[in-house]
Amino acid sequence: MSARIRPAMLIAHRWIGIASAPVLCITGITGAILLLPGGSPIGRIAGPLHERLSLGQFGWWIVVIATIAALFLEVGGLYLWWKRKLISVCWGSGWKRALYDLHHVVGLFALPLMLLLAATGIGMAFVTPDNQPELRRLIFDFHTTRGFSALVKVTYALGASGFLLQGVSGIVIWGKPWRSG
Repeated sequence: MSARIRPAMLIAHRWIGIASAPVLCITGITGAILLLPGGSPIGRIAGPLHERLSLGQFGWWIVVIATIAALFLEVGGLYLWWKRKLISVCWGSGWKRALYDLHHVVGLFALPLMLLLAATGIGMAFVTPDNQPELRRLIFDFHTTRGFSALVKVTYALGASGFLLQGVSGIVIWGKPWRSG
């Protein structure tokens, strides 16, 4: 059974990844920017990009769908990685192999934060202050690091950047895995 699930999971991971990577890259980097202290002008630009891609309600739905896709990519990536269970980057075998390995290593180490950010992002989309104010406040605090230390904010910014690194590396290795060329 597992012999048939893995190839199907790999195909789904690649297609969901290529479809959602641009949005996840944008929300990842803007999320990291929004964690910086102060209300900088770049933060005022990053906010609408992060929440709605500056496209209003239509953009909001794109972000929500991509964030749901991120959960599938994260869990699927862990499943795909599990067979090899290697945590190393082979730098001497060419840039494609190094990027392929880096995609796995970054994904593994950023996984807990990326899962937390994606889950709380989805929670913010569907748990409104009107229906569950306490739960919404908790989700908001965990998603935005409101009330957390500077070290936690930096850690979150690195985790948010994981979406950018995963998206870019996934796009580059998408069509031709390192083994084929």
